[in-house]
Amino acid sequence: VLSVGDKAFADKAALKMREMLEDDRSVVYVGHSMPVVRELCSRVLVLDKGQQSFVGAAEEATAFYEQAFVHPIRRP
Repeated sequence: VLSVGDKAFADKAALKMREMLEDDRSVVYVGHSMPVVRELCSRVLVLDKGQQSFVGAAEEATAFYEQAFVHPIRRP
C-alpha cells in the first residue's frame, strides 16, 4: 500500500498503520524499505526465495537484511 500512489497517499496509509499499532492491533507490512520496517515493526521475518532466513527484532532484522542482500560480502 505504501508504494502505491503518490506521497500523500503513502503518508495517509502509514498514518493509518500507526493508528492501528497504537490500538494494539496486528499489522503485517511487506516491503523492502528498511526505515519503514524499523519505524513500524517490532518483529521481522526475512525471507529469501520464500524460505525463512531470519526472525527477530526490527533493528537486528534490518541489519541482517542489509548485510545479506544489500551489501553482501562477496567471497571468491
